[in-house]
Amino acid sequence: YRLIRSYFAKTKYWHQHDPFLEQKNQTFRSSSAAVHKLAQSLLELDSQKEKLSNDEDALKTLFGEILHMCLWGNATDLSLLTNMTHSDIQKLQTVSRDEQAERAQYILLDNGEMAWDQLQKSRNRVDMVLDNAGFEVTVFDISSSQFVTILTALHGSHFCRVPSFAIRCSESGLPVSPVRVCNLDLTPTSPKALPWFVSDVTPPDFSQTISILQNANEWSSGDESEDARSALGKVASRFQERMTNGIFELSVPLSTKLGEPVPGSGYEFWTSPSAYYYMQDEAPDLLHTLSKSSLVIFKGDLNYRKLTGDIKWPVSTPFCEALGPLRGAFPILSLRTNKADVAVGVSEEVAKKLDEQEVAWRTSGQYALISFDAKA
Repeated sequence: YRLIRSYFAKTKYWHQHDPFLEQKNQTFRSSSAAVHKLAQSLLELDSQKEKLSNDEDALKTLFGEILHMCLWGNATDLSLLTNMTHSDIQKLQTVSRDEQAERAQYILLDNGEMAWDQLQKSRNRVDMVLDNAGFEVTVFDISSSQFVTILTALHGSHFCRVPSFAIRCSESGLPVSPVRVCNLDLTPTSPKALPWFVSDVTPPDFSQTISILQNANEWSSGDESEDARSALGKVASRFQERMTNGIFELSVPLSTKLGEPVPGSGYEFWTSPSAYYYMQDEAPDLLHTLSKSSLVIFKGDLNYRKLTGDIKWPVSTPFCEALGPLRGAFPILSLRTNKADVAVGVSEEVAKKLDEQEVAWRTSGQYALISFDAKA
């Protein structure tokens, strides 16, 4: 991908060309049903936030649902979808509660409860390393308001800094104290600096997502209900309002061009050839910033592979062991649908059974892992 980028970067008129842009936009448009359904589901949850503030069990359940929404939103990875039909893609993007329950059987490791416990211990901030453009960005955008609601209800008003966005918890509408704002000069994660593994987010992709959401009538299938269209309209308006008011903020300027360096952001590290083992040596400022986080959420298969060194560990290897030098550096939560051979934290018995059934559980994207490692 760096080689492809180098060809365009040297040209006069094509130096900002993204060869994967149209593919990304087409896949997002084909996700109409999932996008509309997600908007409806989370607006329904939004209406319940007053009750949630007094019901910790309900908050815990909601947190789990949001993690699963983000998990399966990552299933839309263009570099792995070459042999899948449109209906196959839609199945991977299911977001209703009943559908989540059905898909739970495909989650081979679920440490989501450990992440919940971590958030009850610490009230600093949450960081998220995003992966794919289009549908996944929408999943995060819509889900984040509920995520903020959870943190606010738990801890009052704190600045929840998510690498691709800056979110003030007071916008959830719950009774809160004054907002504590953190320095954003060293946001630890961000969009990718260049077109990366086909579908990963770049700054121009983010701008495209805003525009596409605001013009849903131009790409919707036409089969959506009036309620669904209304829900998405409200979400799109909220998205733009939050960007305008600075509630959401890209970790690099929204106008950042492909390949343009942003001093102090550290975001070039995510498109380097290095495993995350080498963060201390190659991006020490980034590691220092992440070490102050209450929870760092890594989304996607590539992030998982870089966390574990892309080594074919024995499946029963503990996730913390596979992290190598990064173990215990900061609280890590990985949301990953399996699209490559590396997998850890899975029982030998389960792996053997799936292998005997000739199930492509390591690579099909139909199975998933939610892995957690605490800070030492």
